[in-house]
Order: sequence, then C-alpha cells, then structure tokens
Amino acid sequence: MTNQNTGLTRYFVSDQSKFKNLSGENGSNRSTLSSLIPANDDRTAIELFLKEYEHSQSTLSNYRKEIERLLLWSLLKKAKALSDLNLSDLQSYEAFLLSPDEDWTGPRQSKFLKNNQPNLLWRPLVGPLKPQSVQLTLSIINSFFCWLTDAQYLQHNPLKLMRKRQSRQAHILPNVERYLTLTQWNAVEQILHESIKNQHNIRLKFLCYLLYYTGIRVSECIQITLKDIKQIREKWWLDIIGKGNKRGLIPINQVLLSEIQDYRHYFNCPPLATSDNMDDPLLFSFKSGKALTTRRINQLLKPLFYQASLLLNDSLQSKSLIQASAHWIRHSSFTHQIDAGINPMHVQKNARHSRFETTMRYIHIDEDKRHEANEHWSDIKETVKLP
Repeated sequence: MTNQNTGLTRYFVSDQSKFKNLSGENGSNRSTLSSLIPANDDRTAIELFLKEYEHSQSTLSNYRKEIERLLLWSLLKKAKALSDLNLSDLQSYEAFLLSPDEDWTGPRQSKFLKNNQPNLLWRPLVGPLKPQSVQLTLSIINSFFCWLTDAQYLQHNPLKLMRKRQSRQAHILPNVERYLTLTQWNAVEQILHESIKNQHNIRLKFLCYLLYYTGIRVSECIQITLKDIKQIREKWWLDIIGKGNKRGLIPINQVLLSEIQDYRHYFNCPPLATSDNMDDPLLFSFKSGKALTTRRINQLLKPLFYQASLLLNDSLQSKSLIQASAHWIRHSSFTHQIDAGINPMHVQKNARHSRFETTMRYIHIDEDKRHEANEHWSDIKETVKLP
C-alpha cells in the first residue's frame, strides 16, 4: 500500500522488524481454500478491499480509517496479525474504543507532515468513542471481514456472532443530537448576512444555504455540477447520486434558487447550466477552479461557527456550536423541516433514508412536549394541599 494509506507502524514505532511475523501469511484464521484474491498477507488484502470503494472518497476515507486503526491495535496491543483475531479479541477492541489508553488519544492531526514524514503527534483517537460510533466502527469491520471470508482469504468472520448478539439490542435508534438549534442557526445566518460582501463570504453563504435547504452530505455537495440542477414540470430539483450509489431528486425552494442565481451572478457566470458549462462544479476553488474538497468545506465553516457562537448568551449552545461540522447542517435541515410541520414522509424522501425509522430520529418536538407536560404535572402537584 502507498505511504499515504498505510505505513501504519511508522506512526508509533520506529523499528518495524518486530512485526515481520505478523504479516498474516500464516494467520490462524486463514482459509485453507484457494483464495479468490491475489493476497498472501493482510496488508495486501486490505489494499484490495479498499480498492472496492475508490468510487466514493468519503466511504473510502472512513473505511481506511477504521481498518488501519484496527490493524494498529492488533499489532501493538495484541501482537497479532489481523488474520489471527478472534471473537474475544474483537470484544476487547470494542471495550478499548469505549475506554482507550491515554497515549492512543490526542487532538485531531494530519497523519503526515508536509514533507511526507510521519507526524509523531498524530494519534488514532481523539478520545473515547460513543456507543453509536463504536457500533458504526464494528459494522465497517464486519463488512471487511465478510469480504475477506467471501474471498476465501479468511476461514470465517470473527465478528459474525457479536453482530447477531448486538442486533437484538438495536431495535430503537437514538435521536440525532448533533444538529443546530434554531437559535444557533439564526446566529449563523446573522453572521452570514452581516459579513462584508467579498468572494469568500458570498461563497460561504451559498455553501451554508445549499447544505441547509437540501440536507445533502458534504461528499455529495462537492460532486454537484450545474447539470445536476434541473427543471421538471416547472419545479426546480437537485438531481444527485448519493450514498450507496442511490439517485435522489431534492426540491430546490425559492430561497435556495435565489441564492444560486445571486451566487452565480456575483461571479459573472450564467445563472444556470448552458452547453458550455454543464460539468462545471457548483462550488469551486478560487485558485484552481476545481471542486472544493470535504476538508476545505469544513475549514471554511469552522470560523463561521466560532463567530456565530459569540452571539449566543447560552454557554452550552455556544460551546456546542463551536464543535459543529458541515454534517451537523444536514441533521439541522431535517430536524427543522420536521419541526416546521413538513410531512415526515416527505422528509424521508428529501433525506433519501431507506428506513422511515432513520428519519424518525430527527423528531424532537414530541420529546419537548413530553418534557413540558412533565413540568405542568409538577405545577398541578403543587396546588394539591394535604388535609
């Protein structure tokens, strides 16, 4: 694998010779059948698995992060190859993610320095993962082991039994909590409207409104070109290919349509697609003209969220807003749509959720009303006098 993808032991360990016997060539879980992939060791198998996701940079990045982190843990904590891991090991890994060692955590940093040397301050974890994040991690690892088993590289999937045990406990999905309240979103809008009109702020405003009024993922946002904005039966739609290679038509309301036209007008561009610009990225770099990256979008949003946090009197809301990322705007979009009374079935289509239960996670109004009712019950209780 390339330096950017692996070189994993370089992050923590200078001497790699101790891992020569942990390549996985003789792993205890290696299949005795003829392998369907040209891999004799675990790292080659990882490379081939990740190659399956080259078409989606976001998915590839997430899968690489989780598998590399597991490989690091396996080598450094268990002194085992990936193809030696068993169910007990993976249960230990689950516990480790919930309560990692201190020297495995640190501020978010790039793995490599600008000179392509490993960044010795990089750590695999920022801190303990939340249970929901651990479940997502295990589902990615499960997909990895399933693929290796189907490829006859591994004899069996060591996560299979754990997955069945946990699936019986996962009927109720927790509500989405990483979203901006209306108060926080109003503060963001205030900064956007009061900022000096220059190319950076005009683009930033349009970026926020595009994310908010469509609820698209950042990975989808960076792929949008002008030809994806279409008029169908006198209504404007955003036609995109999203997660899982699923096509989605997302309504473009008048507010967003006006923002698109204003944004294009500022840069002296035609308001909508023409035969000459159909493949132009909707959001582009001023230097290269190419589409913005996911990382760049989050870099643009961070200062905005910080400035907006200074407008809030509530310290908890202020602190929460500073921690927000671009994906929080997606969550905010669907939460606010439901709060505004939009039919949850329509919100499900806008979000392109396969399951209605996923959309229901964005419903917070009923919980708020339930809490208010409990306060009211307390008021009634106070009026009752003992004889």
